[in-house]
Amino acid sequence: MAGAGTRGWAGEEEACCLEGSWEDGLRDSASISELAKPYLLAVGRLPLDVLDTTWITGQNRAIDTTHVRELREAFRINGLQRCEPRNRLLCLCNADDVERVRCGDSSERVRGERQNDETDILRWAEVNSGSVEVMAGQHRIAALREFIRDSGSQADEL
Repeated sequence: MAGAGTRGWAGEEEACCLEGSWEDGLRDSASISELAKPYLLAVGRLPLDVLDTTWITGQNRAIDTTHVRELREAFRINGLQRCEPRNRLLCLCNADDVERVRCGDSSERVRGERQNDETDILRWAEVNSGSVEVMAGQHRIAALREFIRDSGSQADEL
Protein backbone atom coordinates (compact mmCIF):
# COMPACT_ATOMS: atom_id res chain seq x y z
CA MET A 1 0.00 0.00 0.00
CA ALA A 2 1.26 3.48 -0.80
CA GLY A 3 2.24 5.82 2.00
CA ALA A 4 0.45 9.03 2.89
CA GLY A 5 0.60 11.70 0.23
CA THR A 6 1.33 9.32 -2.64
CA ARG A 7 -0.99 7.94 -5.28
CA GLY A 8 -0.88 4.28 -6.16
CA TRP A 9 -2.55 1.28 -4.57
CA ALA A 10 -6.04 1.87 -3.19
CA GLY A 11 -5.81 -1.27 -1.11
CA GLU A 12 -3.90 -4.50 -0.89
CA GLU A 13 -6.39 -6.38 -3.07
CA GLU A 14 -7.25 -3.82 -5.73
CA ALA A 15 -5.05 -1.74 -7.92
CA CYS A 16 -5.89 1.89 -8.41
CA CYS A 17 -5.45 3.07 -11.96
CA LEU A 18 -5.39 6.80 -11.47
CA GLU A 19 -4.81 9.13 -14.35
CA GLY A 20 -2.48 11.94 -13.52
CA SER A 21 1.04 12.32 -12.28
CA TRP A 22 2.77 10.84 -9.29
CA GLU A 23 4.91 12.99 -7.08
CA ASP A 24 8.00 11.94 -9.03
CA GLY A 25 6.37 12.68 -12.40
CA LEU A 26 5.51 9.11 -13.41
CA ARG A 27 2.00 8.36 -14.65
CA ASP A 28 -0.11 5.42 -13.61
CA SER A 29 -2.67 4.20 -16.10
CA ALA A 30 -4.96 1.28 -16.77
CA SER A 31 -3.52 -1.93 -18.16
CA ILE A 32 -3.84 -2.70 -21.85
CA SER A 33 -6.54 -5.26 -21.00
CA GLU A 34 -8.56 -2.68 -19.08
CA LEU A 35 -8.22 -0.13 -21.88
CA ALA A 36 -9.40 -2.71 -24.44
CA LYS A 37 -12.53 -3.87 -22.55
CA PRO A 38 -14.97 -1.46 -24.23
CA TYR A 39 -13.85 -2.77 -27.63
CA LEU A 40 -14.13 -6.50 -26.86
CA LEU A 41 -15.66 -8.31 -29.83
CA ALA A 42 -15.21 -11.93 -28.84
CA VAL A 43 -13.51 -14.40 -26.56
CA GLY A 44 -12.65 -17.66 -28.21
CA ARG A 45 -10.10 -20.03 -29.60
CA LEU A 46 -8.22 -19.31 -32.81
CA PRO A 47 -5.88 -21.50 -34.83
CA LEU A 48 -2.21 -20.57 -34.37
CA ASP A 49 -1.69 -20.04 -38.08
CA VAL A 50 -4.06 -17.04 -38.21
CA LEU A 51 -2.21 -15.15 -35.45
CA ASP A 52 0.24 -12.46 -36.56
CA THR A 53 2.62 -10.88 -34.04
CA THR A 54 3.74 -8.12 -36.43
CA TRP A 55 1.95 -4.91 -35.54
CA ILE A 56 0.35 -2.73 -38.21
CA THR A 57 1.19 0.40 -36.20
CA GLY A 58 4.29 0.59 -34.04
CA GLN A 59 6.67 -2.23 -33.32
CA ASN A 60 6.34 -5.25 -31.07
CA ARG A 61 9.27 -6.00 -28.78
CA ALA A 62 11.81 -8.61 -29.83
CA ILE A 63 11.28 -12.22 -28.81
CA ASP A 64 13.17 -13.08 -25.62
CA THR A 65 14.25 -16.70 -26.19
CA THR A 66 14.93 -17.23 -22.49
CA HIS A 67 11.36 -16.22 -21.64
CA VAL A 68 10.01 -18.50 -24.41
CA ARG A 69 12.03 -21.41 -23.01
CA GLU A 70 10.71 -20.72 -19.48
CA LEU A 71 7.12 -20.61 -20.75
CA ARG A 72 7.58 -23.82 -22.74
CA GLU A 73 8.88 -25.54 -19.61
CA ALA A 74 5.92 -24.18 -17.61
CA PHE A 75 3.55 -25.64 -20.24
CA ARG A 76 5.30 -29.00 -19.94
CA ILE A 77 5.09 -29.06 -16.13
CA ASN A 78 1.76 -27.32 -15.47
CA GLY A 79 -0.18 -27.85 -18.70
CA LEU A 80 -1.37 -25.11 -21.01
CA GLN A 81 -4.14 -23.67 -18.81
CA ARG A 82 -5.61 -21.90 -21.83
CA CYS A 83 -9.03 -21.42 -20.24
CA GLU A 84 -7.69 -19.15 -17.50
CA PRO A 85 -8.68 -15.54 -18.28
CA ARG A 86 -5.21 -14.32 -17.28
CA ASN A 87 -3.71 -16.49 -20.05
CA ARG A 88 -5.79 -15.09 -22.89
CA LEU A 89 -4.06 -13.40 -25.78
CA LEU A 90 -5.06 -9.84 -26.54
CA CYS A 91 -5.68 -9.54 -30.27
CA LEU A 92 -6.82 -6.90 -32.72
CA CYS A 93 -9.17 -7.58 -35.61
CA ASN A 94 -12.03 -6.12 -37.60
CA ALA A 95 -15.60 -6.38 -36.24
CA ASP A 96 -16.87 -7.44 -39.67
CA ASP A 97 -14.39 -10.34 -39.69
CA VAL A 98 -15.64 -11.50 -36.28
CA GLU A 99 -19.24 -11.24 -37.40
CA ARG A 100 -18.46 -13.17 -40.57
CA VAL A 101 -16.85 -16.03 -38.62
CA ARG A 102 -19.77 -16.12 -36.17
CA CYS A 103 -22.53 -16.05 -38.75
CA GLY A 104 -20.87 -17.75 -41.68
CA ASP A 105 -23.26 -18.47 -44.53
CA SER A 106 -25.99 -19.92 -42.31
CA SER A 107 -29.37 -18.27 -42.85
CA GLU A 108 -30.45 -19.65 -39.44
CA ARG A 109 -28.32 -17.16 -37.55
CA VAL A 110 -29.38 -13.57 -37.16
CA ARG A 111 -26.71 -10.99 -37.92
CA GLY A 112 -25.38 -9.53 -34.69
CA GLU A 113 -26.48 -12.45 -32.50
CA ARG A 114 -23.76 -13.38 -30.02
CA GLN A 115 -22.80 -17.03 -30.05
CA ASN A 116 -21.65 -18.71 -26.84
CA ASP A 117 -19.75 -21.40 -28.71
CA GLU A 118 -16.13 -20.30 -28.81
CA THR A 119 -15.29 -22.96 -31.40
CA ASP A 120 -17.04 -20.89 -34.07
CA ILE A 121 -13.97 -18.64 -34.15
CA LEU A 122 -11.82 -21.63 -35.19
CA ARG A 123 -13.28 -21.19 -38.70
CA TRP A 124 -11.46 -17.85 -39.06
CA ALA A 125 -9.30 -18.84 -42.05
CA GLU A 126 -12.29 -20.38 -43.86
CA VAL A 127 -14.27 -17.12 -43.94
CA ASN A 128 -11.64 -14.37 -43.63
CA SER A 129 -8.62 -13.60 -45.76
CA GLY A 130 -6.66 -11.66 -43.15
CA SER A 131 -4.89 -12.61 -39.97
CA VAL A 132 -5.51 -11.56 -36.37
CA GLU A 133 -3.00 -9.09 -34.95
CA VAL A 134 -1.62 -10.16 -31.56
CA MET A 135 -1.19 -7.19 -29.25
CA ALA A 136 -0.03 -9.15 -26.20
CA GLY A 137 1.08 -12.77 -26.03
CA GLN A 138 3.78 -13.27 -28.66
CA HIS A 139 6.03 -15.12 -26.20
CA ARG A 140 3.22 -17.51 -25.25
CA ILE A 141 2.58 -18.21 -28.94
CA ALA A 142 6.27 -18.91 -29.60
CA ALA A 143 6.41 -21.18 -26.53
CA LEU A 144 3.26 -23.01 -27.63
CA ARG A 145 4.70 -23.62 -31.09
CA GLU A 146 7.85 -25.07 -29.51
CA PHE A 147 5.76 -27.12 -27.08
CA ILE A 148 3.79 -28.58 -29.99
CA ARG A 149 7.00 -29.38 -31.85
CA ASP A 150 8.65 -30.98 -28.80
CA SER A 151 5.59 -33.06 -27.88
CA GLY A 152 5.16 -34.37 -31.42
CA SER A 153 1.58 -33.11 -31.48
CA GLN A 154 -0.19 -31.39 -34.33
CA ALA A 155 -1.32 -27.78 -33.81
CA ASP A 156 -4.93 -28.71 -34.56
CA GLU A 157 -4.85 -31.36 -31.80
CA LEU A 158 -4.38 -28.68 -29.16
